[in-house]
Amino acid sequence: MNVKWRRVTKQCKCQICSRPDWCTVSEMGACCMRVASDRPMHNGGYLHPLNGKRVELPPPEPEKPSINCTAIMRDLWRKTTDTQRSELAERLGVSLFAVRCVGACWHPAFDAWAFPMMDAFGCIVGIRLRNNSGRKWAVCGSRQGIFIPVHFPPQPLVYVMEGPTDLSAALTIGLFAIGRPSCSGAVEQTAQAIQRFRCQRAVLISDNDNAGSTGARTLAERLHIPSCITVLPAKDMREFVRMGGTSELLESLTNSLVWNQPKSSARV
Repeated sequence: MNVKWRRVTKQCKCQICSRPDWCTVSEMGACCMRVASDRPMHNGGYLHPLNGKRVELPPPEPEKPSINCTAIMRDLWRKTTDTQRSELAERLGVSLFAVRCVGACWHPAFDAWAFPMMDAFGCIVGIRLRNNSGRKWAVCGSRQGIFIPVHFPPQPLVYVMEGPTDLSAALTIGLFAIGRPSCSGAVEQTAQAIQRFRCQRAVLISDNDNAGSTGARTLAERLHIPSCITVLPAKDMREFVRMGGTSELLESLTNSLVWNQPKSSARV
């Protein structure tokens, strides 16, 4: 069945979460990236049949130009000073070393910080933007990817969380970690990266809501190593670190959890 999905807009918002971005809609219904249902989609969202409601299709998107994400990030890296990165690190409550590891660069054209999104093999495929107010979006032409630290050697235990700023917090306390673009996105890329790094165990950090736990379970089913899912005693990893959280404390929290053993059918 040839179904044409169209991304929601400010004029035609998602009929499930009422947001103007990220979600899509078609004659089948709405694919919401924020509100879970019992019908998960391959892109990490959830299908919500509209049960007879009128389907309001946004106009088709114009063709997006391809961009050289690597060249853009290299140029931004050269132009961003460590003084600027130190200011970001202080604002986020993380170390300068961690900010450098996630590749943070100032993008003056967008008045925002830029973070490289990578595929499972470390190639930059997209650019995530985050302004000083916390708004997040991507440079036009980007592909969705994961956040992988550079100049930080892989370790047998990997922590998986959401976003580059939580990733920087994990690196600050010495944890080897990978950041997903959302609680349900980039399942295959994350699993492939973990396999490439030859990690032996994975701790999946989940938000304390249905979408977060579902996204973590979906990833756990794709991993070929033992994994556990934990909810931090804080809003997110950055707050956990700001409150004095350490790698030892996090390890003690996960020691009492049930570890999921990989299924023989799980392969990457």
